[in-house]
Amino acid sequence: MHIHEGQAALQRGLMELQARTDERLGELAFAQRKTEQALTKLATSHEELAASHKELAASHKELAASHKELAHGQTLLQKGLSDLAQAQRSTDERLQELARTMNSGFGKIYKMMGETVEEIARYVVPHYLEHEEGILVDRLEVQFFTIGESHFEVDLTGDGRRGNEEILVLCEAKRTVDVRDVEYFHEKAKDVAEATGRKVFPVMFGPRCPWRAHPRARELGVLLVPWDYYMSGGRCS
Repeated sequence: MHIHEGQAALQRGLMELQARTDERLGELAFAQRKTEQALTKLATSHEELAASHKELAASHKELAASHKELAHGQTLLQKGLSDLAQAQRSTDERLQELARTMNSGFGKIYKMMGETVEEIARYVVPHYLEHEEGILVDRLEVQFFTIGESHFEVDLTGDGRRGNEEILVLCEAKRTVDVRDVEYFHEKAKDVAEATGRKVFPVMFGPRCPWRAHPRARELGVLLVPWDYYMSGGRCS
């Protein structure tokens, strides 16, 4: 009887031990699965990190290439600006040389003709005044004026007439007639008019007359006789 009870107790103990062993094995299996899942997740994260690192390296490479292209573009731009500045300097030099050549050419023309601008104006201006302005003037001569303490010369002056009106023609002949020349001659003509009490008709003549001088001359009442009139043989173009 006692032996039978002892065997039963041993059997129950073995069964309990087996149950606890199975439970422990189940826990270990569950822990193993969790560990494997964690390792899998870690591996995935590592792969994603590696991919991100690869993308970052590619972006860095693209950025370096863009920076290189930008530097190359800047170099080309600087070279273009340098070439443009050099071209501008060359253009300025050519324009200056052209101006010197033109001035020299005018001088040679006058020398070849044996006439100065004043000598040309002496017969061109009266002809122009008669045919284009209806003013008759016999001759134009150099005249000196004294106004107060000032003494100055007018290249060509002459007594003229338009209808019944007597006019004192004052003519300034210059190779270049610019705005400042027009303004200065206008003041000189005003001084002569005030000193003599006569009606003064100011005229300017020359081969070179910048376009900006024309509106100023019209504004001040100074007649600019065109050089083309002389070159065309006395026909106003």
